[in-house]
Amino acid sequence: MRRRRNPLYDSHPIAGASLIKQVNYDVWNMVRSYILKVWSKEIDDNVIFVEKVFSYVEPLGILGGVSLAGYDVFNNVIAESKGLFAIANYDGEGYIVSCVVSDNGFSSKNYFIAVAAEGEGIKVQVFLDELIKMSVKSSGYKGKILKIFYDEVSDGVKIKPVERTNITLDDIFIGDDIKADIKDFIDAVVNLSCDGMRYLFVGEPGTGKTDTMKAIINHCQTGNSQITVIISDAGCGVGPGAIFEFASIFSPVLVCIDDIDLMVGTREKGMGHRGLSNMLQILDGFVDIPGVFLIASTNDRELVDEAVRRPGRFDQIVEFGALEPRFYPEIVYRETQDQRFADVFRDDEVVEVLSNFGATGAFMVNLVKYLKRSRFEEKRYEPEFVIEVINRLRSSFDILPAKFGF
Repeated sequence: MRRRRNPLYDSHPIAGASLIKQVNYDVWNMVRSYILKVWSKEIDDNVIFVEKVFSYVEPLGILGGVSLAGYDVFNNVIAESKGLFAIANYDGEGYIVSCVVSDNGFSSKNYFIAVAAEGEGIKVQVFLDELIKMSVKSSGYKGKILKIFYDEVSDGVKIKPVERTNITLDDIFIGDDIKADIKDFIDAVVNLSCDGMRYLFVGEPGTGKTDTMKAIINHCQTGNSQITVIISDAGCGVGPGAIFEFASIFSPVLVCIDDIDLMVGTREKGMGHRGLSNMLQILDGFVDIPGVFLIASTNDRELVDEAVRRPGRFDQIVEFGALEPRFYPEIVYRETQDQRFADVFRDDEVVEVLSNFGATGAFMVNLVKYLKRSRFEEKRYEPEFVIEVINRLRSSFDILPAKFGF
């Protein structure tokens, strides 16, 4: 089995004032597109100037003319030749930039950006960082929701766009205190009022963590169109280090990690993960990555290593629990638009049964879906029958008193 390389960035200095950086395809494509846009005068940002551009044929190293073929879905320029060779100017100094593709011998490709310059004191790393930053800023990836994942076929990290939902905080049935804390987070992201804020969501499945995360994304991007969102989970196959290194080039950026416990584990239960030390380093050095905000979630705080969840590494741990009884009729009305049916859930006995075992929003939605069946067209309005169905469903899902979730 081949060893996985760092799939995002590997920088290596080469002879003289030179640097070659291995990147993933999306970063490589953004840089290549930016160079072509500046060269063709589509972009004139007065930061980086491109004097000449050539196509580059590997492995022969033959230079030729560049033929543009259009744009992809991210507004990246499509050129007929993959390789690119350019002469650029930044801060009064000249640089040679190469965007190179090579086969790695396993039916996949490696992508590199090489920078070279002559003269003493030439800062090729500064230029390369600025080149990547400007490439991201002008790309179609900026301001999007991007899911990051490891692709086995190409042996590298890839991203794909995700549609934004229309869920808002008004659609989420959570306590007023939690909602106020969530609004604080949204305000910080939208107004960029701090260098970074980190929240950990804790709660059983069905308590509203995922929908709250979707609502936050919606509000943040509505309030600030420059916010890029990177979403991932334990199944993405990408470690915390690679996720945050990739996210940092999109600053300001919101990183959302679902089920972080499966990514970092915990030493207390003998389930430590190799991503644990990586995550600790990221959280400890978070102030060095300005404009990066984080929301992570877990179903059980005990599955997240204590070192990760201690004060200072997360700004706040937000607890999601059972649904407050006042929300029962509101959820029913939202799902049915039937006020008579919603009023059944104001009945004292119905409320008592639901609250005794800590009904979650997910349980309520499933209960309503069941009671909406046509054969219950009249019986759904009878509190006694509703209680009977509640107990039956609770038993079938093995939901016991004081055990939340669904």
